[in-house]
Amino acid sequence: MWYAKMYFSEKKEVFQFDSHGVQGVPSTYKELPFLESLLSFLETDCKELDPLLRRAYENWSLLIDRDDRDAGVRTLMDLGDLGSRHIYLHLLYVRWFERFGRMGITQDRGSREDQQMLEELLREHPEIVLDVLRSHSEDVLDIAQAGANARRKAALEAQWHKEVKNTPQKQISLAGRPVKGNAAAPVRIVAFSDFTCHYCQQATRVLDEVMKKYGKNVSLVYKHMPLDEQGPGMLAARYFVAVAAQSESKAWKFYDAMYADRDRLLLEGQKFVDEVCDRLGLDKARLKKDAASDKTARIIAQDLDDAKKLKIDGTPCFLVNGLMVRGALSEPLFEAAVDIALEATR
Repeated sequence: MWYAKMYFSEKKEVFQFDSHGVQGVPSTYKELPFLESLLSFLETDCKELDPLLRRAYENWSLLIDRDDRDAGVRTLMDLGDLGSRHIYLHLLYVRWFERFGRMGITQDRGSREDQQMLEELLREHPEIVLDVLRSHSEDVLDIAQAGANARRKAALEAQWHKEVKNTPQKQISLAGRPVKGNAAAPVRIVAFSDFTCHYCQQATRVLDEVMKKYGKNVSLVYKHMPLDEQGPGMLAARYFVAVAAQSESKAWKFYDAMYADRDRLLLEGQKFVDEVCDRLGLDKARLKKDAASDKTARIIAQDLDDAKKLKIDGTPCFLVNGLMVRGALSEPLFEAAVDIALEATR
């Protein structure tokens, strides 16, 4: 049982509420000067109320449609906050308090009466939603992005689960390529990349974290796909192969340096490459010879040919035990691919 009364008595506004007892025996009784309470309500800042109303509506919908009792509790808390803002709004809180209490006792999922009340409020005053969206535009964009990310993750995981079951391992040339991490790792990541590519630079940061997280379970092989065959990307690719011929560990240090200062590679080209090689303490004469050799050219040409066979037309692109991972994905997305590949090996 619940009731709420609002009436006038001797120029005063009287509020009576009852959430639990018998009608006529109010649990709350308040008297306020009518004009004072009316004016204070009209002066209420609606921008402060809009988020509470919106959240209450969304959580009540979850309670009704999915029987989400936690959402019901959140609704009650938001409405309690509303009720504390003004006596008029306390009526709304009392109504919900009774409804939620009855649901907790009878396990009744409730009617749509309460949801409809909020729906009508928002329908009649759409400016409430618009004002909320405007005042919380960054939050709205974050929510939209989170939703897009979730949909993309679900789509990619479905694709990768299908690939790991039905797609044979892709045959590519890895002979003579340096391996970062455990060469016997159950999951091998093959990167098709360009040292001058901004998105490839972003992807290296994700790869670094993935390598740290999965440790001995993953390894990395780098294949060259410089989009400009005469530019600094090809120059760096040739020197990576040449450095690897002297030391695989130094080749990965060269790799780190190229991506760490990609802008310098783009602006300074040979000067920057020579500076990095000097720091690594390499045999300069051999390095210059190897970088210009036909053997180095064949390795890079083979990488480009493999990319063409796999229909890779942009960088970065990765094979995670054969699963195709295109673009600079976020860390959680890349980890999902590694998890699927790793599970398939067990």
